[in-house]
Amino acid sequence: MSRSPSAPLALAGGLLLASLVPAVSFFTDSRPFSEIAGGGVHLALYSLTLAAVLALLVAVPRLGALRAADGRRLPEPVLAAALVATALYGATQYVQVFVATFLSETAPAALDVSGGMLMAGMVGSWVVFLVAWVVLGAVALVRRVLPRPTAILLIAGAVAQPVVGPLAALPLGMALVLAARSAATARRDEPSGELVAA
Repeated sequence: MSRSPSAPLALAGGLLLASLVPAVSFFTDSRPFSEIAGGGVHLALYSLTLAAVLALLVAVPRLGALRAADGRRLPEPVLAAALVATALYGATQYVQVFVATFLSETAPAALDVSGGMLMAGMVGSWVVFLVAWVVLGAVALVRRVLPRPTAILLIAGAVAQPVVGPLAALPLGMALVLAARSAATARRDEPSGELVAA
């Protein structure tokens, strides 16, 4: 029996919304990235985001317990794709917290180089995250597994992530908090244990 995704969704959403505070400072800092990386704002921003992603990794498999009133659920391949995409996105946050901080102390010039394999891999991960979560949001919308505003915010947050980076935490964080609320208020169907959307 799948457990409710409510708690990890709420944790992930709350952490993303909390990351908006350092995100604003981060994006208004005009210094080279090598000077920003490893600083307090940088560490706070990406540590919060990494923690949010870890919570989301717990939540994604549990989304399979949600179903619409007509019995439709999120397909397993969609959940699997979202899980892989979230793990890849988490890897980019790990790089920001640990690798960028290390390089800021040992090879700061490397952080100001545009392009390269590392950046290509990170951008690729962001695109995979966008596609997987747009699909998940769209399927949740069509199948009515999540409320319409929640699914739309989820899609908007996924699309915004590669465009505005950490500032996408606003729509994505709100979507996750609303999804947590929806899961918390869903009626549990016995004996299947599935959570039926209101």
